[in-house]
Amino acid sequence: MTTKNDNPDIKIGSKVRITDKGKIYDAYSVMAEFMQLTGFKFGLSPTDLQATSDEFTIVARANHESQDVVLVGIEHANGQQFIYSSDAVRVTQEPIMRLSDKVAEMEAELKAVTQERDKLKARLEAICNIIEEGV
Repeated sequence: MTTKNDNPDIKIGSKVRITDKGKIYDAYSVMAEFMQLTGFKFGLSPTDLQATSDEFTIVARANHESQDVVLVGIEHANGQQFIYSSDAVRVTQEPIMRLSDKVAEMEAELKAVTQERDKLKARLEAICNIIEEGV
């Protein structure tokens, strides 16, 4: 579902910087659990970090349960995770898809198609056998 403030440019794995620190959801533990943000700490914000970098990685996306807002789970290099509105971050680097990831994805698709083909082939043979026996 696309909402009015959804940033379609934000993909899982993107590197981002926070542009609006006020759009943090630091008390949204239920959403953190839903997004599987194991590094989320209630009440913690990036300003609490003793960090040398202000860059984060998008690790999750979800629609807010009661507002017209898309939320993103972001992770700092130290493993701490936060929830922000998607329009509160700016993409600094698109995710890098390794060739090996793409090849593995294609191999999995090929395996699934091959299994489906084999099932259909077996069903067709069974139907042909039934027809031959009836003739």
